Amino acid sequence: MAMRSATPVFQKSTHNMMTEGNWEFFKASSPGNIKMMELMWQQDPENLELLSMVIKSYAGYAFGIHETLVFRDDL
Repeated sequence: MAMRSATPVFQKSTHNMMTEGNWEFFKASSPGNIKMMELMWQQDPENLELLSMVIKSYAGYAFGIHETLVFRDDL
């Protein structure tokens, strides 16, 4: 029940994480935040909102970090 009531707070916070202007801070802090959301989802695996946030977080990290690094290598 606690996970379900906290989910809206995390949904609003996810937007702030994805609009972080400091790339180095985003790169360093994202894995911990993603892991925390993943652990919360494991406690409530039927919570599709948490699952959606975990998926979006991994996708955002892959695009924001790995694609940026590949782009730098291509140049």
